[in-house]
Amino acid sequence: MESSIYVAFLRDALANAARVSDDGGVHYVCIDWRHVVEMITAARTVFGEMLNLAVWAKTSAKPRNRVSRIRWAALASAER
Repeated sequence: MESSIYVAFLRDALANAARVSDDGGVHYVCIDWRHVVEMITAARTVFGEMLNLAVWAKTSAKPRNRVSRIRWAALASAER
């Protein structure tokens, strides 16, 4: 899938979550590290700025898997 199509998909999904959330609600969004740029790009159009970003750094992984696999961001729903 092209990056622009994936960003649009993520934007639509996050907008649906924001639409049914209370004002100021926080969304914890998980994604593989390979697509974190697309997720942040999409989320900024829905939520504005990110509240936080956490990275899970696996210490017991095999040598080829010692990179973080999941990143998540806390995103606040836009006030309406």
